[in-house]
Amino acid sequence: MTTMTTMRRWQAVLAIFFCAALLVPAGLAGNTLTVTGTVVAAPLPVANFTADPTAGAAPLPVQFTDCSENVQTTYAWDFESDGICDSMEQNPVHVYESPGIYTVTLTVANGAGGDTLIRENYIVVTGDTAGARIDALILHVEGLDTIPSWVKTILVGELEAASSAYEAGDMEQCATYVRLFKNTVAVLNGKIIPSKDGVELIHEAQDIIALLA
Repeated sequence: MTTMTTMRRWQAVLAIFFCAALLVPAGLAGNTLTVTGTVVAAPLPVANFTADPTAGAAPLPVQFTDCSENVQTTYAWDFESDGICDSMEQNPVHVYESPGIYTVTLTVANGAGGDTLIRENYIVVTGDTAGARIDALILHVEGLDTIPSWVKTILVGELEAASSAYEAGDMEQCATYVRLFKNTVAVLNGKIIPSKDGVELIHEAQDIIALLA
């Protein structure tokens, strides 16, 4: 490499530094620029949820709804509190196949951390018993707006008598009252009770009688 070539390269380097120096404001030359401020961390999540329904006969489908605060990125549901993650959806549906009392756990997390909520004995699942079916049928009849109130009074009275007999352990007497209910519906079916409702009530009564047999 010649001496002339070396000198030209050094001249180019010096020119670059000179130009860079011209771009720095005079007031900042030789000083250090410091940026100050407060770093705001993302808020921690607060786990919360609801369920509907929280009680019923098996198999019981339950809709869980996430109500957690702050932005979550992950969800871990344990529907039976056995340490196993059953779902990672935000608002899952879970079907409880077996009777029992279940504790439900939800763990949520975001970039700042995580939080866990445990609801003890939150879901109550009963067996498919005649007593549970009778109580559900009472509520169903009371909610029908296609049947006159005086007819509801008769039907509900018969079912409540059946429920009392069931609680007393008298299955034969319970079955007698359910049959009375079925016969009352059959007599009024298509006349005072709409046929569609009557058929449904009769079928449910037959299923209950079968459970009592």
